This record gives sequence, structure tokens and C-alpha cells, in this order.
Amino acid sequence: TLPVDNNQIFSKSSGMSFAFSDLLKNDLPWLSLGSIRGTWGEVPQSINAYQYPGSLYNQGAIQWNGNFLQGTNSGAVDPKIRGAVSTEKTAGIDLAFLKSRIGFSATYREKLIKDFPTNAIFSLASGTSTLSTNLGEMDFKGMEYTLNLRPVWSKNIKWEINGTYAK
Repeated sequence: TLPVDNNQIFSKSSGMSFAFSDLLKNDLPWLSLGSIRGTWGEVPQSINAYQYPGSLYNQGAIQWNGNFLQGTNSGAVDPKIRGAVSTEKTAGIDLAFLKSRIGFSATYREKLIKDFPTNAIFSLASGTSTLSTNLGEMDFKGMEYTLNLRPVWSKNIKWEINGTYAK
């Protein structure tokens, strides 16, 4: 759910690759493919519908003596709360040899999710138990390796083996 006066989400991304094997096909005929690649992207995320300021009362699904129970939220919501921003970067290399019978790929990946909404806990003696605001941050980094093998590749029979390891 987005506020009425600011209800847009603008995502940005770019990517690039360079196939260096095209420059070396006469010098290295056993190299079927050689390329390097990189990407970058930023995606804002909207917040939960029930986290946006303005929800003073909540109505429960449980009834008491035939009446719905209604309560006042003891938590507060930062009026400037917004969704998180996720930024991801990748860089990699792809290699294939012997008419693509053997292939290898390696990718480095970074992802940062910043300012995601979370609850800061307070003593209820302060008048509020929690404050929903932008506090959270998560960071992911890792490598991914892929090996491709084609032991049999003919007109009638195609056998391909792929394996991936990620850390």
C-alpha cells in the first residue's frame, strides 16, 4: 500500500556483457564461448498495508457475547515510514570448450536490502509498546559455480549433465 501523494515505485537496472571469444575464435578454436558479464539493479519495495500510519483501531475476528471485539493499537507508526530498497550487483564469467561439450560459469553476487520496516520495542510505560520505522538492513554476498557437461550429443541422443554449487 502506498500513500496517495506518493504512490510510485521506480526501479532501475542495467547489465552488460562482453563475448571475448568472438575476438579469439581464429587463435583459440577450442574455445566455444568466453564472456564476462555484470549487472546492477535497485528495486524499492512498498510497505505492508497494515504498517502505514492511520490505523488507529483494529477489529478482531473473535466475538464476545455476540459482539465483535475492537481494540486500540498500542504501537505507533513513524509517519515517514517507507518501503525498503533492494540493491543487487553481479559479476561473472562464462566459458565453454570443445564445441560446448564442457562449460563453466562463475558468478559473484551482492545484495543489500536497506531500511526495511521493522518494530523498535519500547516499555509500555512510555505510552507505546512499539514503533514501526525503517531500521532494518540485510546484506548477502556469495559465489555460484556451474559446470556443464555434454558426454553424448548426437542427432538422436542428447545427454547433458549440469551441476551448481553456491556459497
